[in-house]
Amino acid sequence: MTETKVKIQSMLQAYAEEMELLMRENERLVMVTADLSVSCKITNLYERFPERCINVGIAEQNMVSVAAGLAREGFLPFAHTFSVFASMRSCEQLRTDLFYTGLNVKLVGTHSGISHSLSGSSHFAIEDMGIVRAMPQSYLVAPADALSTRRLLRQLVSLERPVYLRLDRNPLPVLYTDDLAAGQLVLGRAVELRQGKEVAFIATGAMVHIALAAADLLNSRTGLVATVVDVHTVKPLDEAMIERVAAGHSCLFTVEEHNITGGLG
Repeated sequence: MTETKVKIQSMLQAYAEEMELLMRENERLVMVTADLSVSCKITNLYERFPERCINVGIAEQNMVSVAAGLAREGFLPFAHTFSVFASMRSCEQLRTDLFYTGLNVKLVGTHSGISHSLSGSSHFAIEDMGIVRAMPQSYLVAPADALSTRRLLRQLVSLERPVYLRLDRNPLPVLYTDDLAAGQLVLGRAVELRQGKEVAFIATGAMVHIALAAADLLNSRTGLVATVVDVHTVKPLDEAMIERVAAGHSCLFTVEEHNITGGLG
């Protein structure tokens, strides 16, 4: 019996590679980090574009405010830190300096969910989506794999508004092909990765591949084909897709690496 090998890629590595291409194309792009360029896998950007990369030190609140100032001056800043620090330590700046003002800053939260598990609960980010979603004018994107990270990142650069981009720390299975990504990955529109009946899994971020695995297990044990939906844009939510799936299935599961309160569920 031949085993099918699952291709695994890091979305952080994919982000860094795609951002390098984008920085060559767009001189407005600048990087800001709170002393985490190594952990966030963006050292390549600091080496190749030192004049456009800023390290503010371990000062996440200041990082957000510095990024807001850069946006006010016409730059397109991407600020990077762990998701738990992006949403909690700099919560007031995120609310007041970015989403209230509408300044065009992209805040990249890495090591989301419990993907930074060895560091313990102090580094878990299982409330960040709820915090961000509660803020007016907020926009939240959580890709499911490396390729969707690349495709959605390119669209985010053209989106003139503040955005929270949620990325997982660990390499994940590649779910999208180039053709599927090109045709279906659009900000604000959920993707139906698998069409079934009766049961539907509505998932986001790193949990999309878990939802697909659960659907495979269900099929192997019962013969039932379940629907699987990738909600890569958590806010604004694709309500039309959710309503259509809910109307056509008797059982819905939401799957997320986050507290159910305030998250996708």
